[in-house]
Amino acid sequence: MTLRIAFAGNPNVGKSALVNAIAGTRLHVGNWPGVTVEKKEATFTFAGEEVRLVDLPGTYSLSSYSIEERVTRDYLLNERPDVVIDVVDATHLERNLFLTLQLLELGIPVVLALNMWDEAKERGIEIDTELLAKVLEVAVAATVATTREGVGELLPTARRLAAARPATIAAHNAACRDASLAEARPHVARYGPLVDPEVRLLGEALHRDAAALVERVPCRWLAVKLLEGDVGAQALLDGTGEGLRKQIAEQRRRIQTLAGDDPATVISDGRYGVAKGVVAEVIRQRPIDRRDLTELIDRVVLHRWLGIPIFFAMLWFVFHTTFDGAQPFVDFINQVITGPVERWFLVGLTAIGAPGWVASLVSEGVIGGAGFVLTFVPILFFLYLFMGILEGSGYMARAAFVMDRFFHTIGLHGKSFIPMILGFGCNVPA
Repeated sequence: MTLRIAFAGNPNVGKSALVNAIAGTRLHVGNWPGVTVEKKEATFTFAGEEVRLVDLPGTYSLSSYSIEERVTRDYLLNERPDVVIDVVDATHLERNLFLTLQLLELGIPVVLALNMWDEAKERGIEIDTELLAKVLEVAVAATVATTREGVGELLPTARRLAAARPATIAAHNAACRDASLAEARPHVARYGPLVDPEVRLLGEALHRDAAALVERVPCRWLAVKLLEGDVGAQALLDGTGEGLRKQIAEQRRRIQTLAGDDPATVISDGRYGVAKGVVAEVIRQRPIDRRDLTELIDRVVLHRWLGIPIFFAMLWFVFHTTFDGAQPFVDFINQVITGPVERWFLVGLTAIGAPGWVASLVSEGVIGGAGFVLTFVPILFFLYLFMGILEGSGYMARAAFVMDRFFHTIGLHGKSFIPMILGFGCNVPA
């Protein structure tokens, strides 16, 4: 029997490097069916047992708005790997736990790989791994993919967890149901007094009205996603009664009325609250000699009220600087094309006896048209230069997060703002 291990995690946490450290040259690269997202997997024998590793796309959530999110979520729901190794950046534990909490609701055993452990120590961050394992009820391993430190612990730990996993989703649902009622298991995320009763109520309705569905989909995870308004979760309800959909709509309205905010935002805030509480408990020592500039910037650019004004101010700066910076180069190209270049062609064509209309067509039409196209080069250069700077600085990912709520209202992901920006200069990328 094959031990199936999925690697999940945020982008840029060293997940692929960790997979490469384990699989080496046995790693095969292809595409996921129906999409262009890269698929990496490896099959080999470990301790006499066949093991298959799957490197899932980097994602921040298990929603269904981006291709990466859909691929990751569908694989975890449909294929049900034996173990998930959740690779997190040890230097930004709180941010990465947002995905971890969603993975735990799927009922698949999780190994938390605290990658970039060496960088965390360099910054003075000390994480109590034993306490973290106890709080989240997961196995925890400190790893450094580049030096293979701690990598050897992952496969033996995954084998041990796979042997003890719930036999069926029904068993997980039963355990989760008991946990929801008794509030006895800390890894079941709490979303606050407004949301938790609604999750419990909807979970009971799903067991009653969609019994066949919750036999193959974790009930608590599904209830939370339905209350969030996740379109992928709503699609799973096809074939169920209209009464269940009406109940979900009513529960969402109730949360919005009482909380004064969208249910997805309330639940998201709840996850971040849990993550913040976990981090406050397990990080034993924080850096005291220097402030983490990245976290300071995040608090500003991701601020609930300041984030969008900062985003539009950044757009104004990029466009203003792009056109102002490119204008001298545009003027120079215009002067060269409409001046000496056009005259040279006109003189040359006249010298060989070309008719006047041909000379006019070439000098004013062809040369003028080519010159018009060339005037866009400086503008595109400056635009893509600034886009590259924003991408390299990490602001693009933060801007996508800031705009995510707005774009979700029109059925798009926050990343859609990138083609929107490019569309101001050309409607092809838009």
